[in-house]
Amino acid sequence: MTGVSSRVQAVCDWFGPTYFLTMNETPGKIDHDAPDSPEVKLIGAPVQERPDLARRANPIAFVTRDTPPFLILHGAKDREVLPNQSEALHRALQDQGVPSTLVVLEDQGHGFDKAIDIHKHSYRFFDQHLKGREPGWVAQSKNPRPWTPALDPDPRGVHSRMFKPTHLGEYYAFTVCLPGSYHASVDPHPVVYYLHGRNGRPHRVEPFATRALDAMKSGRCPEMVIVGVNGLSSSMYCDSKDGVHPVEAVFINDVIPCVESIFRVATSPEGRAIGGFSMGGFGAAHLGFRYPHLFRGISILGAALHRPEFFRQDRPEIFEQTFGNDMDYCRQESPWLLARERADELRRAVIRLHAGENDHQLSAKNVDFHELLDSLGLSHTFSVVPDAGHSSTELLDHLEDPWSFYREVFGKS
Repeated sequence: MTGVSSRVQAVCDWFGPTYFLTMNETPGKIDHDAPDSPEVKLIGAPVQERPDLARRANPIAFVTRDTPPFLILHGAKDREVLPNQSEALHRALQDQGVPSTLVVLEDQGHGFDKAIDIHKHSYRFFDQHLKGREPGWVAQSKNPRPWTPALDPDPRGVHSRMFKPTHLGEYYAFTVCLPGSYHASVDPHPVVYYLHGRNGRPHRVEPFATRALDAMKSGRCPEMVIVGVNGLSSSMYCDSKDGVHPVEAVFINDVIPCVESIFRVATSPEGRAIGGFSMGGFGAAHLGFRYPHLFRGISILGAALHRPEFFRQDRPEIFEQTFGNDMDYCRQESPWLLARERADELRRAVIRLHAGENDHQLSAKNVDFHELLDSLGLSHTFSVVPDAGHSSTELLDHLEDPWSFYREVFGKS
């Protein structure tokens, strides 16, 4: 039709070949250099013998700043087209500043024959870019799968993973950020589990991850893998009393083992840290204090360190949905109690606690928590950060050296 652009507006790529020269890096179901391989038939010669022709045919060669947004989906068990093809395309798009979202499904091969839920993310992607609207399921109240929230374009260096925890029977999404040294080294990397705030999603790791990557490049922060955890909208990173949303159990029993089975990360507490902001700060204290044998570092930033009585009086929806209107259950999940119960075990942990000077709702609660830790003899760094409000970016940007904590935790001077 004249007067209507034929330019492609959005691309959804399912497990596609993108860089022929690397398709045989890991043995798979197909020998991509064989005379009858699809790639050899396409370029008319053996791939490794004619790299010039292969490069001209590679889809990745045509990525420019004008390339439309991409949603890339790949199965981790795909042995026909290896996941490295999608990972390479994702990096190339991000290098050019093109919005790109990469989702790797741990239990899928080539074809997504069982991944019914993944279709909705494709529909949402096209609704956004072709219709300029969001589908109804994106709203939390209408979302039947809160464990797989809507996926926005990945921050640079970040992508999403989905797997089916034994506690759920449905997909759980988390994000992962790999440092520049990850693919160049065979050594395990330290790992940081980052917990988002209330009404957040795993992608809210972005402010922390982007700053951490910059600090890694300059040597101020140790090279470490960062995992953005899914805490739903208001779980406080506790298991709901009714058992419907086992956020804590899934994280401890499924997410950590899944991460350690996929990535080269430390599997001892000396190589693990947990941290978060706002609700995630509460969660870091709750999980870090309950499982001191799992984490050496516990980072509590701008934390919603509410006492049980506050939940009952001022957060009745959380008190009902998470704690089942049960004050005893709310108390047993509280970092205020866990700090007292686990004080002896926590003496080996590296703990930091920071809140913004202008965070008028939470600053005083963080001061009180600092005084509790002091009274228990728990060593920790603490400050009320000038010029910072209830904002993770302001806290990170106004802390004198936000990365010294990780140098201490992971023994990097």
